[in-house]
This record gives sequence, structure tokens and C-alpha cells, in this order.
Amino acid sequence: MKGVFLLVAAVVVVGSGCNNRGDGEKEPVAVKAVFETNLSMSGLFPTTPKTVRCVIPGGGPAPGIRIPGTCTTLVTIAGDGSAVVRLRETWDGHHFNGPGSSARPGLEHTWEFTVTKSGRVRSSRDYGDFPPQSVM
Repeated sequence: MKGVFLLVAAVVVVGSGCNNRGDGEKEPVAVKAVFETNLSMSGLFPTTPKTVRCVIPGGGPAPGIRIPGTCTTLVTIAGDGSAVVRLRETWDGHHFNGPGSSARPGLEHTWEFTVTKSGRVRSSRDYGDFPPQSVM
């Protein structure tokens, strides 16, 4: 009886790691496509879906501004195999706030990319608070 239990437990553990849709394999392809077409973002955002602490580089006179924050990569795989990749940065508005944003915690900006099943960026948009990168 103990042997049957161990066999069933092993099947459950192995089976739970399976992903029939293969999303785990599609995520890196989608993120890579985004970074290949937007080189300036590839060093700032994680290459896999997660959130990390980061220093957001901004414009302005050399050396520019540097804002502590978090950088997040999010990936959503659609039923047709395409993906939406979102690169989101969040920072404290007391450190930096641009036009239309107030000096409060939790400012954020998101860049969103739709990537085809074959790994080509089809469209992009961005939204949110004025990002430090846009300072001239």
C-alpha cells in the first residue's frame, strides 16, 4: 500500500509541473522580441516575468537623473499563441514627478507590446505617469 501511495504522489508531483499550453516556453520568446526591438529597455527590466528593484535612468543634463524604483516584466499568453508583454516601472513621486503627476508614492509607467506567435512585435503603446526617461 505504501508503494502505491508513493507512486501516486510521484505522478501528482510530476504532472503538476506540466503545462500543456507551453506558456513557459512562449514567455521568453515574447520578451526577447520586445528587447530586440527596444534595446534601451533590455538592461532595466527583468528578462523573465517578475519584479526587481532598479534604478530608473532619466534624462536631463549629464549624467542625468537616477530614480530608485521597481521594474516589472509581465507576460500574458493569448489562446492564439500571441503574447502581451508589459514593462512597468514604479517609483516614488517625491523623488521625481513630471507634468501631470504629483509628489506621491506609487507613480508608474507601463510600456505594452503585442507579440505575434512567431515572435514579432506587432504593436506597442505606453501609458501612465510621465516617466523619468522622457526628461529632455
